[in-house]
Amino acid sequence: MNDEKALPRRPEEPEGDAPPRGPTRRALLRSAAAAATGGA
Repeated sequence: MNDEKALPRRPEEPEGDAPPRGPTRRALLRSAAAAATGGA
């Protein structure tokens, strides 16, 4: 119950779950960060 409210309530800090407004941009950033850190 809390998870459902926390997801749409915090669309600016979705670290665990992908945001419903722009999961592509986050995914790209995550991919770049992973590559930079050395984690495939």
